[in-house]
Amino acid sequence: ALLVGILLPALGKAREAARNAVEQAAIQQLALSHQQYAQEGKEKFVPSAGAWAWVHPNPAVPPNLLLRPVDPFPSTGQFMEGSVSKTWVHTLRTWSNMPLNGIMVDRNMFQNFMDRSKIGYPGALPNWFEYADTTAQAAFGYHPSFGMNGVYVGGAYPFGAHSVGGLIGGPAPFGTINRSGGFGGGEFYVKKIGDVRYTSRLLLLAGSRGGDVANRGFWGYGGSKPDMGTVLPGYFIVMAPNPSPVGHGTTTVPAPGAADGTGWVYRNGAIDTVFKRTSAPSSWGNLDARYGGKVNTAMCDGHVESQSLDDLNDMTKWSNYATSKNWTWQGRY
Repeated sequence: ALLVGILLPALGKAREAARNAVEQAAIQQLALSHQQYAQEGKEKFVPSAGAWAWVHPNPAVPPNLLLRPVDPFPSTGQFMEGSVSKTWVHTLRTWSNMPLNGIMVDRNMFQNFMDRSKIGYPGALPNWFEYADTTAQAAFGYHPSFGMNGVYVGGAYPFGAHSVGGLIGGPAPFGTINRSGGFGGGEFYVKKIGDVRYTSRLLLLAGSRGGDVANRGFWGYGGSKPDMGTVLPGYFIVMAPNPSPVGHGTTTVPAPGAADGTGWVYRNGAIDTVFKRTSAPSSWGNLDARYGGKVNTAMCDGHVESQSLDDLNDMTKWSNYATSKNWTWQGRY
């Protein structure tokens, strides 16, 4: 009994270290895939959450503006449309041919997702299909092991990114800032990797968690926060400590409880950086400090860091235009 008592904690630490090493290798591979996608696509980052028109094909949308992610379980190579395909996951997976166990590296969760329904239903055009929130396609799309810093990198439609009507390349409809932090000028998120000022400092990906997409709808497209239902390891987007812009690509301010950009939880008048697994994922922007209180992160230059919440409580790591640790988004509706 004494020997068991001595050995079990050491064995547990060894297993955790092994899982952590696997996760760090996976996040680095994903970061490299993001870099390569940008390098081969006129430097553009994959959108973290695409606009409605990019994934709901109809005759009014030019074909070259569609994201065209392919079903990972195809019988005929069908394209995916609808909310399942709005996250960056399926777009990058289709482009890179990345295996699904490189997207969700937790073995138990991977098997859980694989056991879900994979059946879609016909979409707007021939060979296009939609998928319910209870499917494996939805699970992998909304629960990659790592979330993208998608409000400020690549652009997320629920957080004011992309142009009115969802057309690629247009001006931001509202909430724009210039490089000095004032109104007007360029977009508040960075579209191109070549526009990143400090690639070794700007966050690209981070270990994440969020409520199961199944049976609760798609967060940011009809849901509220990623806190509903069973909390799972992995969520497609991570959020900055200070409030973020919100809005579905229009000039309308969303109603309370819509896509939420209120920032991290406060305690005693300051941002709380002590991670608590029992707290809602949105308390720390969906970040998951799952290994010794640290979050595995990948920066825009591809290098991997294990960072604490205190380390990540720094807006210069989140926004290309942040000028200080406590910088606040300066946009307007």
